[in-house]
Amino acid sequence: MENTNLENALQADTLQNVNVSEPSHQESYNETTSSENAAKREELVSAEELSTTGVSLQNVDSSTSTVEKASSYASSFSDSEEDEDDEEAEAEDFANRSLEDLVKSARELAKSEDWRKTNLVFQALRHEVERLLKEETEAAKAQFLKEGGAEEDFRYKRPELYDKFYEYYEEFKNRRATHFENVKKERENNLKRKKALIEELRNLIEHNEERGVVNRVREITKEWREIGQVPKADAENIYQTYQALLNRFYDKKSIESDLKELDRQKNYKAKLEIVEKAEKLLQLDSLSEAVRQLDKLHEEFKSIGPVMPEEREAIWLRFKAASDKIYEEKRRRAEEYRNKLNLNMKLKQELCLKIEEYINFESDKIKDWIEKTKEVVALQEEWQKIGPIPHEVRDINRQFWSNYKLFFQRKNQFMESIEKERNENLAKKIALCEQAEAMQNSTDWKETTEKFMKLQQEWKNIGPVPDKYRESIFERFKKACDTFFERKRNCKDLQEQEYENNLNKKTEICQKINSLAQKGVFDKEEITSLVNEYFAIGFVSSKHKYSIVEKFAQALDHYFDKVKSADEQEKEKCRIELTSLLYERYPFIGEKLHKKEAQLRRKIEALESDIALWENNIAFFSKSKTADKLREEFKAKIENAQKKVSELKIQQQFLRNLLKTINVDKGSSKNRKA
Repeated sequence: MENTNLENALQADTLQNVNVSEPSHQESYNETTSSENAAKREELVSAEELSTTGVSLQNVDSSTSTVEKASSYASSFSDSEEDEDDEEAEAEDFANRSLEDLVKSARELAKSEDWRKTNLVFQALRHEVERLLKEETEAAKAQFLKEGGAEEDFRYKRPELYDKFYEYYEEFKNRRATHFENVKKERENNLKRKKALIEELRNLIEHNEERGVVNRVREITKEWREIGQVPKADAENIYQTYQALLNRFYDKKSIESDLKELDRQKNYKAKLEIVEKAEKLLQLDSLSEAVRQLDKLHEEFKSIGPVMPEEREAIWLRFKAASDKIYEEKRRRAEEYRNKLNLNMKLKQELCLKIEEYINFESDKIKDWIEKTKEVVALQEEWQKIGPIPHEVRDINRQFWSNYKLFFQRKNQFMESIEKERNENLAKKIALCEQAEAMQNSTDWKETTEKFMKLQQEWKNIGPVPDKYRESIFERFKKACDTFFERKRNCKDLQEQEYENNLNKKTEICQKINSLAQKGVFDKEEITSLVNEYFAIGFVSSKHKYSIVEKFAQALDHYFDKVKSADEQEKEKCRIELTSLLYERYPFIGEKLHKKEAQLRRKIEALESDIALWENNIAFFSKSKTADKLREEFKAKIENAQKKVSELKIQQQFLRNLLKTINVDKGSSKNRKA
């Protein structure tokens, strides 16, 4: 069965079809002419029958093999081979095209004279335009009802672009109708002319003894060839009548048999040239062009008179063989094309299933939507690379593009919600700009700096704003911040003086601590007060911030090394606490804490080594007054050393706990301001 899509296209322009079965009928009648059945033909075209406009072949001897073969051949392809290639009958897919593009295409097509193909394309165009109009009407109606309108009051005035499209469509329809009307008139006129030639030929048969009759018959034959096609309903009968009369004329002109033979040789040569042309048609690049030329060759073939009886079957079979090859190739390509359409259909069905996965996609992240958009666009690009599909399943196109549009509708809804959020962010950032602008001329450097830093942190925490305001709102906020900090930097001299005063104050405290160390008495309250006073002093210049801290740390170490206390553990505890505060505030001197712990560890190891040595020596002392005295001295040393080890281990454990608590890294960088 032929492809339904192709049949629909081929039925669009019936008037343009070329009935290639005609040459077979002409040839069949030509080639049945022979001396042995001349009587039958004379009977067929008797005077009584020739009084009508045409003759019927029903009385021709049905046993004539050439007639049967030619008629069979004609019927075998007259219904299936008369149209254009299947490829040319496939309409373009206009899905997902804008109305502007569709109208532009209609404007270009309106001037076309390729009536068949353009009519098919216009039908596809009109289908898509009507679909768009329906969608717009339904959307407008939904909005009307949403706003409280009554359904019976709804009216929709379609945009002018739709009117423009229908204007182009009507223009093409009118031109096409005019064209086929002219074709119809021309064929009717051709029919009249051919009937006149038949009537004249009939008269010549009755007066074939007059001079010049043969020449006139030749002229009639030439004129017949030059006249174009006639209406299909009359083509067969008038053609058969013409051939019957022509053959009867030559049969009655037996006295001119030599001339008749010459004409048949001439006809044979002409038909041979046509056959040779037909055999070369497969060399053409375009099969459509080959079919069109073959149709013309068939017209020429049937317009040529009879050939020699011994050649008539051979020349016809050769012409038929050449025609068979072309139409077989056409059928083969049509089958390939149908297979290709079916393959395209399967590929597009797969893409339809894939894109359905995206219509319910949900995410609150723009990044996710961007990734999914790339994937959907990739599917769309893959879709467009695939060729056309069978006409009967073209709903696949609407299904794909409907889901494609649905995804982007949902994306647009998401972007609208994002736009709302960004507008809210814009309002927040405008408020921060107003706060920054209100503080930009402040001279309270410390407090205002803290406020600006807080504003900057809030700014970072606020999400993005609409793209068109992104640069301007940032520049506004930056300008206010820059104004304040530029003014603050311009007060450098004042700051430097403040840094110098702070350095002097901290140096003075270091001196006080050194003076207390000289007294040699531990005073927890006084040393703690001096440390807190140091911490309360502000910044110093960057070039002194490390040196003054080290000087302060050295003063504390010197103090605790020099002073004595009735409770050494309390003193060491105070030392570690104050040192811990120092290290927490200035981590870059944490290395000293590690060194202190290492010193304690070495002292403990040295004392424990001494204790072990002394205890070993006591075992070797003999019993004597001198030995007893030495033994007591060593025991006293051991007791003192053990007591000292206990004190040092308490300090060591305290340091270790402190290091674990403040997590001071050995060798930490100097990165805190003084």
